[in-house]
Amino acid sequence: MDLVKSKSMDAIRSLASVSYAALDFFRPSAQRLIEEKGAVDALAAALAHISGASSFEPRSLITSDKGFVTMTLESPEEIQDVTCAWKELNRKLSSNAVSQITRMCLLKGNMGVCFDVPTTESERLQAEWHDSDWILSVSAKLPEIEEYYDGNTSSNSRQRSGWSGGRSGRSGRSGGRSGGRSGRQSRQGSRSGSRQDGRRRSGNRNRSRSGGHKRSFD
Repeated sequence: MDLVKSKSMDAIRSLASVSYAALDFFRPSAQRLIEEKGAVDALAAALAHISGASSFEPRSLITSDKGFVTMTLESPEEIQDVTCAWKELNRKLSSNAVSQITRMCLLKGNMGVCFDVPTTESERLQAEWHDSDWILSVSAKLPEIEEYYDGNTSSNSRQRSGWSGGRSGRSGRSGGRSGGRSGRQSRQGSRSGSRQDGRRRSGNRNRSRSGGHKRSFD
């Protein structure tokens, strides 16, 4: 939406570069469009075409995936988690409608949830929704989110698990480095001990040779 608004402003600025003489060639067509669409819609269609946004496909506000719209379900009171929202949805909607709901998020402050549904299903959900204190609507912008729910765990939990796993991985690498250092130290100690044993054996041989050739002064 921000991109479309920016492009429309660029299109408006580009109109200033059109010479007054060129307008005479387009006035008949402009008059016909005004009669068919009305002045505002005719100009809006022209700006959309100039901006390259002649077709607009809805996207999820949560993931930006095409073909989805994001809906908000506001609770009349604070809820503990998304389970409360699922219960209300199952209570008020058909099982087929509920099965279309995906990527549910707990809103900041725990005052409801938002979720994605296929574009073709949003009107059906709104048509089925009645006799509830919860307010269901299509989101114009993404509200603040507390956590993301994928059916089993929240993103906060996944992030914590990932962080823990990362620490464990680092610990493993640290242990590997420590083990490597310990191994090197052991090998160095073995080589040092071998040299010392060699020197001792050499000293013993020297003493033996020295003792075998004693001089006699008798």
